[in-house]
This record gives sequence, C-alpha cells and structure tokens, in this order.
Amino acid sequence: MRSKTFFIVLVSLICLFSKTDIAVGQAKKIKLGIISISPLLPVFLAQEKGWYQEAGLDVETIEMKGGATIIPALIGGSIEIGFSNIISIILARSAGLDIKIICGSHNEGYTKKAGEPGGYATSSTGLLVLQDSGVRGAKDLEGKKIAVNTIKNIDWMAAWEWMEKNNADPKKVIWVETDFPKMIPALMGKKVDAVQAVDPEKTILRSQGAKLLVNPLNDLRPGLIVASFVAKDDWISKNPDQVQGFFTATAKAQDYLNVHPEEREKLSIQYSRISPEIIKSITFSQWMSKVDLEKMHFLVKLCQKHGLISKSPDLENLIYKTAK
Repeated sequence: MRSKTFFIVLVSLICLFSKTDIAVGQAKKIKLGIISISPLLPVFLAQEKGWYQEAGLDVETIEMKGGATIIPALIGGSIEIGFSNIISIILARSAGLDIKIICGSHNEGYTKKAGEPGGYATSSTGLLVLQDSGVRGAKDLEGKKIAVNTIKNIDWMAAWEWMEKNNADPKKVIWVETDFPKMIPALMGKKVDAVQAVDPEKTILRSQGAKLLVNPLNDLRPGLIVASFVAKDDWISKNPDQVQGFFTATAKAQDYLNVHPEEREKLSIQYSRISPEIIKSITFSQWMSKVDLEKMHFLVKLCQKHGLISKSPDLENLIYKTAK
C-alpha cells in the first residue's frame, strides 16, 4: 500500500515538474523598451510575482532614453513592446507609423496640498531650479537652459505651455535633451538652469536643496494621461494572445500597486537603490490600464497648436481593444 502511494506521489511530482518545464520552454520572449522612472514599477512587480510567466511570457526589459527613441526601436524590430510618452505616440501615428496602444500606464494625480507649487502634491514630475538661481517664475527662465529628456514630448510641451501661460516666451529658452538620471549632476553642477525631472530624480533633487517651481503636467491639466505601452500593428495581429497576456499581467500589477503603497516603496528601494527616507517622499502616479479618449483629444489639440501635426490621427484605431 505504501509502495503504491509512493508511486502515485512520484508520478504526480514528475507530471508537475514536466508541466513547469514545458511552460518555461513555451514562454514567448518579449523585449520591452523602458526608461528608468517610477511609473514603470508595475512591470518589475509583474516580473517578480511571475504574472508574465503565468501569461506565457518571458519579458526582457531594455532601458532606453525615452519615447522618442523607443518608438524607432519598435519600428525597427529590436523590441516588441515599447513604453512611450503619449505625445511621441500621437506624433508617430500621425506620421503614418502603424503602432497601437495596448495598455495604458499612468495619469498624473490631482490631489491638492497647501504649500506645494501650484497647489498640487501628487505629481511624479516637476520643473526644478537651484535655490540660488534667482529664478522665481517663468519669465526668469528666458535665455536659460532647461533640460528635458526629449524635445517635443509631453514633459517639454507641459513646460512650454506653463511658460506661455505665465507670459514668458519659451522660444527664448535653450532646450537641452538630457537623460533623467543625468539631470541631477546637470542641475547641481550648473550645466543647466532648470530641469523637467521625473521621480525618483525629482525627489532626489529636492532632498539636495533644489527648488520645485511647478508641476507642469498638473498645471496643464490634472489627471492627464502621460504614457502608454505600444506595439506595431502587424505584431499585434500575429500575437493577440501575447498582447492580451501582457495587458492582463501589467494591469494586475498596476491595480495592485495603486492600493499597496508599501510595495511601491519596497520596489523603488530595490530597483533604484535610493535611501528609504527619499523613497517615502516620492510621489507615485495613479496607474490606469485603460486610455481615456477625451484626454487623448485634449493632447491632440495641443500637438496641433504647436504645429507638431496637421490633422488628428484616428484615435479609435490608435488604441487596441485591450486598452479601451
């Protein structure tokens, strides 16, 4: 009897490990282009929890400069999915590039807090200057150097709009493309006069004495969609199960982090190697896997205003069914 029981257990274990090996062997490799900012924490969580693996995916993250460089990599075929700011996505689609949003990422929050520039506390981005810079407002930035990760993206546009709104001429600014991590030495070393930074760099700079002038994205419009995950049309049509799997695992991680602040802090410490004290001060975005069409139309109009596009892309076709 004992021998029979042992045999049944042994067979069960063999079957279990065989299924696991098959699952690992069948996992579809996906190269995902990302940038090093806190809004991408759900990707790392989904990897850690094995949620991508459960969806039959082996997701490899490849760090890149920003949406303006990630989309060309996507079109060139060196990555299957890319994380990009929403303006770069709109520009790409308007230029005839066949890409679609398969999963939303994050919206800038709109919780107000007394004493914060503009009255908003929940923003992962900010325009910062040194305390002794003499910069008190938008007009003081004319003739100065402002670092943005890429020109003609959403951060650049938000800073531009804020200056115009405050009677300053953004055309008189020297816009300097700078990777987010390099913004810290650029500002502290006075190589630029201001930076449009994203957390964790925003919070690190504030801890080192930099002054937050404004949260341009919240000033532009509270709750604005900022970035999304995109893929090429033909890849989507050939790999609908992979798209659905990526969306399901990523959305699950986003929802989880929205209600588990302790997990956000833990992941931030793990992947950024920043002190826990600074991590506790970071403002995390609100993750949204679905895309708000009305907010997309708002951004399209801004692109048209700035002469970046002549006509609106078909937003219905820009957003794949998983993100609607």
